[in-house]
Amino acid sequence: MPERITHIVDSRDLPRGWIEDFFEESKRMKDAVKSKRGFQPEDKMGCAIFDEPSNITLRSFQRAIGHLRWTPLSSPEVRERSMWPSTPQREIEVLNAIGFNFIIVRNPEAGYAKSAAEYSKVPVFNAGESFRGNRFLHPSEHPTQVLADIDLIKSHHGKLDSLRMAIVGDPRGNPVVNSLLFIATKFEIEIVLVSKGGRFALPVEVETHLSEHKTSITKTADLHSQLPYVDVVYFAPPASQTLNSITDHYEDLMGEREFSLLPKGSIVLSDMLRGKTPPIIDDPRFIEELQIENGVYARMAMMKMLVSP
Repeated sequence: MPERITHIVDSRDLPRGWIEDFFEESKRMKDAVKSKRGFQPEDKMGCAIFDEPSNITLRSFQRAIGHLRWTPLSSPEVRERSMWPSTPQREIEVLNAIGFNFIIVRNPEAGYAKSAAEYSKVPVFNAGESFRGNRFLHPSEHPTQVLADIDLIKSHHGKLDSLRMAIVGDPRGNPVVNSLLFIATKFEIEIVLVSKGGRFALPVEVETHLSEHKTSITKTADLHSQLPYVDVVYFAPPASQTLNSITDHYEDLMGEREFSLLPKGSIVLSDMLRGKTPPIIDDPRFIEELQIENGVYARMAMMKMLVSP
C-alpha cells in the first residue's frame, strides 16, 4: 500500500517511501499516455491560485489534468490580489466551501503554500515560490518541479543513491535549489555547489537540514575540476530581474569545453526559471525538453496519488 501524504508544499515533509511510490506512479502515467490508454473521466476539479506568472508550471498542470480527463482548472490566470480574502486561512476556507478537490498555489512568499495547507481539507500543491520570498531568511521552494526532475534523473540513472550532482550557478534564494537539496538528503546524493563568484550562501534552514542529515556537500569555484566526476549537472542561474546586484559578473555557463569534460552518461538539467540557460543545447546530455515533458507525467502522478488514489 503506497505511503500516504496529504499535501505537496514542503519537500522536507515528503517521506522517501512516498517518493519511491511516486516514481512508479509517474512511470505508469507516462506509459498510459504514450500507449494512448485513456483514463475514465472523473468529477475532479481544482483551483489555481497564482500570485505571480508561470510559463511552464501552470501549463504542465493544465496538460496533466487534461490527460487525466478531469475538469479543467477554474481560474488559471494570475489574479488580482485585492479581489480575494487577505489571509491564507480565509482564502482556503472559501475554496474548500465551494467544493474544489485540490488547490494549486504559486505565491512569492516562502511558506504561503504551507500555511494554506494547514487550513485545507483537500490537497494543496506548491507550484513555486519566488527568489525574493522573505529575502533568504526562510527557504522558498518549488517541490513539484523538483519531484519531476528527480524522477527524470532516477529514470536515466536507475538510482538516486550514490549519485554525484553539481549544482552550477548561484544557489542563493533559488526555490528549485532549496527543494533539490532537501530531497537530496533522503537519497544519499553527493552535492557539489559550483560558483565561480563564490556565491554559496544558503538559507539557514537549508544549511541546518543538510548538516542534520549528514549530506555530503562540497563548495567550489572550480567547475572544470568537478565535471569529469559528476552524474548530473543542475544549471541554476540567478534571477537577474530580482538579484541584479549580484549578477554583474556571472560566468557559470555550460559551453563546448564544459560538455567535453562531462562523462558520456551524465545529464544536464536546468531549473527552468527566468535566467540564463546553457548556450550549447544540441548536446544530447542537455535534456531540458525531456524535463518539460516529464513534468506533465510527474504532475499527473502527484495529483493521482493525492486527489484520486
